[in-house]
Amino acid sequence: MKAKCKICKYVYDDSQQTTKFVDLPDSWRCSLCNVPKSLFEIIEEDVVENVEEKSQTASDIVVRTLKDCGLKWVFGMVGHSNLGMADAIRKCSSDGSLNFITIRHEGAGAFAASAYGKLTGRPAATLTIAGPGATNLMTGLYDAKLDRAPTIALTGQVPSSDMGQYIFQEVDLSSAFKDVAVLQQTMLATSDFSKLAQKAYVNALRNGGVSQIIMPDDIQTQAVENKYESVEKISLNKPVAMSCNDFDNISKALNGKKRPVILVGVGAENCADNILTLAKKLKCPVALTYRAKGFIDEAEELVCGVIGRSGTPIASNMLAKADVVIAFGVGFSRHSAISTSADVIQIDNRQEALGRLFNASVQVLCDCSIAVKKIDEIVDAQQFEFQNQMPEILENKKEWVAQKRKRATKNEVGKLSPAFVCEKLTETVPSNAIISVDVGNVAYSFGRYFEAKNQRFLLSWYLGSIGCGLPSAIGASCATKEADGQYYNRKVVAVVGDGGLGQYLADFATCVKYNLNICVVVFNNSELGKISLEQRAGGFNVWETSLVNPNFADFAKGCGAFAKRIENPDELQSALSQAMQLNGPSLIEVMTSSEQ
Repeated sequence: MKAKCKICKYVYDDSQQTTKFVDLPDSWRCSLCNVPKSLFEIIEEDVVENVEEKSQTASDIVVRTLKDCGLKWVFGMVGHSNLGMADAIRKCSSDGSLNFITIRHEGAGAFAASAYGKLTGRPAATLTIAGPGATNLMTGLYDAKLDRAPTIALTGQVPSSDMGQYIFQEVDLSSAFKDVAVLQQTMLATSDFSKLAQKAYVNALRNGGVSQIIMPDDIQTQAVENKYESVEKISLNKPVAMSCNDFDNISKALNGKKRPVILVGVGAENCADNILTLAKKLKCPVALTYRAKGFIDEAEELVCGVIGRSGTPIASNMLAKADVVIAFGVGFSRHSAISTSADVIQIDNRQEALGRLFNASVQVLCDCSIAVKKIDEIVDAQQFEFQNQMPEILENKKEWVAQKRKRATKNEVGKLSPAFVCEKLTETVPSNAIISVDVGNVAYSFGRYFEAKNQRFLLSWYLGSIGCGLPSAIGASCATKEADGQYYNRKVVAVVGDGGLGQYLADFATCVKYNLNICVVVFNNSELGKISLEQRAGGFNVWETSLVNPNFADFAKGCGAFAKRIENPDELQSALSQAMQLNGPSLIEVMTSSEQ
């Protein structure tokens, strides 16, 4: 006879005992979770052994529906209150169309799913147990919410009959996730599981946020009839066209102006080439928000780099002299630090983005891809007298190149200049790589000094959460394994600080387990450098920002990856080149100074 603990699910086999389980003393307790014998259930031997012969479960329907909607990746940890859903994922992944990545911390799984959503525009899922497994997701899911990344959270829960009793590991997940989720659903005995799953996927996709499915343990394995509804084609909103009134307002805003500047944000990803063509016609500067870095090659003559705190002096200088700014898909976040007295034309396809953080003089609800063509028509139809700003841009760029070179020479053994490290990364990172950047001084230095070609960048843009770099790279690397996707077979580079890497260091082992093609570049200055800087700027004493780090390269080698620790500047380029050429995980630890 076998018995199973209802709480921790451990199965006890007393078939070899002279006294059957039912005859054990009432005071006997589970050796794992210490609950009394009364919370055990007797299991027949053939039920345990013939697992594959069970009828279709609620979890089977949910997973099949999600997969048919387009779900390809699940990041999570298998545990005692999600075993039914985990088994359904296992069965549904048998043909390779659905993939499971076991992570070492649920927070890393949430960041990975968020990054995948930012990159592809499609949701990935996370799988957790009840209680602490679910709550560990919160930071990564808020990253998804604030950056509008479609994500599905599959959160285990205690059995439905025990909900509300606050037994072992019960948390009111509906209340806990209420603010972070665009949709919350609980699997109930009476649920239409196919519709429930489709609703979760569609809401994550259309609303750009987190859909949560709360999964009581007993409902996951509930046998259901073969009730499966084929997935309807998911249609997204049509592109928003420009109105005649908008057309006139843009014409008026441009009339009489001499020094236009074009500002490119994340909403302009699909029309960057057209925007550059317009800029060449206007002979005006093009600046980018950090989220748009890599949309246009920064070697282009008119491109001035990133604006704001992570930006270049070229972008700052040209923006300060502008009399009109044409902003395509720009959110105007505080980090971008856009300060201008010029008229601003804000173009975005989301009504809620217009005027939210910046009161633009002209606000246009329109897809950027449509708007740039309309503005091109306006320029052709009217005789604007714009100034040729190209000579000034080129002179500014020449001066900035000289400044960067000077900063890059400030190297000491064991204290390499971040400008120098970024210079070598510019030379070695593949032109089509996906680059995941962590927050802190490393983000400022990288935004300012790294010269992007056609790379795609990931960061915790609005939440600004330290530790995002490595798990986001894991999510991105999964996107590169999709043969039918636009990022297939690309290199992923995680540029992180020592403080950020320390948050989810254990998940470097995840990169090794799944042989993910990720190169982690660590800026190690043994300090939370950004916080030290803020303490000084605020008139505070620098306090408790120093770090005692492991040898990150040795740790990576211990996991089974290629790794090198660089203290001599002469060795950096060769090490980076080796790592970039590998088809698998690697780590380059660079001992840097605390300067930006």
